[in-house]
Amino acid sequence: MTKVRTLIGVMVSVGLLVGAEIAAAASEVGSAKAPYLRIEWELDTGRGGYRNFCGRVYNDREMPARRVMILFEGFDGGDQPVARRFGEVIGDVPASGYSIFCLLVPAKGTTYRVTVPTVDWGFGGGQ
Repeated sequence: MTKVRTLIGVMVSVGLLVGAEIAAAASEVGSAKAPYLRIEWELDTGRGGYRNFCGRVYNDREMPARRVMILFEGFDGGDQPVARRFGEVIGDVPASGYSIFCLLVPAKGTTYRVTVPTVDWGFGGGQ
């Protein structure tokens, strides 16, 4: 089967609903949509200077999403970056299914952006 790599941007920030941006209150729970993917996430209380950023990636496509990368970014009140972490979704995201992710991120930021910079679409089949 054919594999296709796609670059996808999903933005979640505290604020008004505008385009791909989705409001997320200070409760630090959010969701976002991109073509064929939906992300639900939350920031849990942490220890020291770090917190757990965990959630699920749902796949609405009829083929698996492989090597899905998540990028978490935290911004201060002046939209300056204060935290940035990359992580990979655990395993493939099956067709019409979901997979989980969890990243340890710096406990900084008043707004957050969550993006999926890359995803491979298709079947592995030992390639």
